[in-house]
Amino acid sequence: GGGMQSRERELLSKSDFGGRACPVAMERRICNVGSCDVACKLDEWTEWSPCSRACRFSKDAATGRQRQNRKVLVPAEGLGSCPRPHSRQRFRARRCNNEPCPQNATCAAPQDVILLLSGSAHSDFSAQLDLSRYLIERSTNAVRFGVAAYGGSAKVFAALGADHSTLLAALRSATAPGGDADLAQGAAVARNLLTTGAVEPGRQSTVLLITDGAPTQTDEAQTEARRLRDLGARVVVGTVDDRSRTRRSTACSLASRPCAMNVEAVDSWAMLSQQPDQLLSVLCTQLQSTTTLAAKVD
Repeated sequence: GGGMQSRERELLSKSDFGGRACPVAMERRICNVGSCDVACKLDEWTEWSPCSRACRFSKDAATGRQRQNRKVLVPAEGLGSCPRPHSRQRFRARRCNNEPCPQNATCAAPQDVILLLSGSAHSDFSAQLDLSRYLIERSTNAVRFGVAAYGGSAKVFAALGADHSTLLAALRSATAPGGDADLAQGAAVARNLLTTGAVEPGRQSTVLLITDGAPTQTDEAQTEARRLRDLGARVVVGTVDDRSRTRRSTACSLASRPCAMNVEAVDSWAMLSQQPDQLLSVLCTQLQSTTTLAAKVD
């Protein structure tokens, strides 16, 4: 039901000597009979996001994805409804960049990339170093890298923005921290690398977080990954796992949304270095063939 309004007036003088009785001194009426439950109001669709892949690294690789969403402009009131963030009313995706990657592709995108390697006792650190070297060697100076590793402790091998020759030299002498996979500590170091690096407008920030999907202190790791995302960084998870539902769920909880666009899975540590173009095509927003780059330089 609705509410009630009332008004009254003061009696100035009573009727006398058979005069007419005074009219009622109070009136009431019902008000606000509409429902208190109001549905939320949605904003317009955002622009399509950048494609999740620059190209297809192999003929069997999935195509990239772009997404659009609608934010809540006015929250729901009372018991009013509001579509979930990934419902059809608020989220949609489409395929993009279906073409194969160019031969000897090189990343030429103006972006910042933090490589966060798993240096626990259970990981193959050498395979990750090979992957890191490949990504750096296949990128122009437009791409700035920072490199760190986590295990029982965290190590920084190169701050964001070091020149590529310095990066490669640091990787040649890099050693794994060892111990358990304290991913939360590693993600905190990655966040520090991003916040202390020289910020340049218009550059996409991406963190490649490599894990086996079984970090210690999972809740703390998820919190630190969320803080990275809150900075505006895209968190891409490279997971080496046994395809179990639990480990894939953990990887998804760490990555940027939606999970399908930001989790890359391989079956073994060796595959990281055997097919590095899988991650290069995901991390880089602008891949070009070496021939094209050479022509531009000439």
